[in-house]
Amino acid sequence: MTDATGGEFHVTSHTNDSDVVVEGTARLDSDMITAWQVLTDYHSYTQFVPGLRSSRVLRRQGDKVTVEQRADVALGIFHEQVDVTYEISEHAPAVLDSRIVSGCDCGLESSYTLIASDSGVVLSFKSLLSTGTGIRAAFQRSAGERSIRDHFHALATEMERRSMLARSSTIHDATPR
Repeated sequence: MTDATGGEFHVTSHTNDSDVVVEGTARLDSDMITAWQVLTDYHSYTQFVPGLRSSRVLRRQGDKVTVEQRADVALGIFHEQVDVTYEISEHAPAVLDSRIVSGCDCGLESSYTLIASDSGVVLSFKSLLSTGTGIRAAFQRSAGERSIRDHFHALATEMERRSMLARSSTIHDATPR
């Protein structure tokens, strides 16, 4: 799939009884520095991630970050507010691993990787969402899969947007007056 910003996005998922694995890649017109800044700019996530109401860093110790987020999750006519806390390991400037540590009766582990390429950056990710069984778990799997896809798309789009702004600012600053 090609996005309006010009980046190529590919996302796949598969499920079994209680797990959903979602994987994706995006080839982006971005640079590594900007992409990493977006990926780790947790407090700004609410400005570009759909449904995210709040995102705040609770603690930072070395490469470990604890982030609390509140989101509205919807699936059809069903809506739910979700408050979760993530433990994140940052391996600058290219890998970010996160997992839910509280606030959900599900499990979510994700890994994001940035790879420099000739044309910009490749952002890849893999998420494993583990739920129980039953109707509530089915809602969690469906809504969670959509939220994971939306989050990835929002990050990739924001990386390109900020890179474009940085380039236009640099060009504007270099223009003779």
